Amino acid sequence: MAFVEDTLQGLRRTGTWLDEQDVVEKQKVKDKVVVKSTVAELMPVVDITGFESFEMRDGTYLDMVQLTSKDIYSLNEEEKDHDVFSLAYLLQAYTHPLKVVPLNTPLSLERQKISIERQIRQNKTPAYLPFLLKKKQELEYLEEHRTNRDYLLFFMPTTSGRYGSERRTSINCSGARTRCAS
Repeated sequence: MAFVEDTLQGLRRTGTWLDEQDVVEKQKVKDKVVVKSTVAELMPVVDITGFESFEMRDGTYLDMVQLTSKDIYSLNEEEKDHDVFSLAYLLQAYTHPLKVVPLNTPLSLERQKISIERQIRQNKTPAYLPFLLKKKQELEYLEEHRTNRDYLLFFMPTTSGRYGSERRTSINCSGARTRCAS
């Protein structure tokens, strides 16, 4: 009770119940944002292991595998079924976290356009010119309106010792032709 009376006496002497300066100063301290000084502090990747996988900050590992795509319209029913069942088996058999990421990447036809432009410049037969110009327009249209679809498969094994066997198992289970993206 004496503490409360002393506090009230102090407030009565200053004439304010609430000191606004203390409140403003406390808010300024809370609003300060800590800025990371390097990119290494921002990225979750710590190291690249001997298996060419990434070691993460939390002690887990990450591996990326790029899946090669197939033209599904040219496959027969048996090949389509095999691919679907292989992927389904991979998703059932691999018990650790797994993520499939589709990427749309722009189509780059610069080499082909340079070759066509060179052929137009070197052309001596006027009958070929309309065909070359049409081919150049087709390449420009494809470059503007089409993208390549790539798929990355992210494996996240828990320990590096199990990593090699898990990767071999998962690639064998998928039955797909793969290429390492790391």
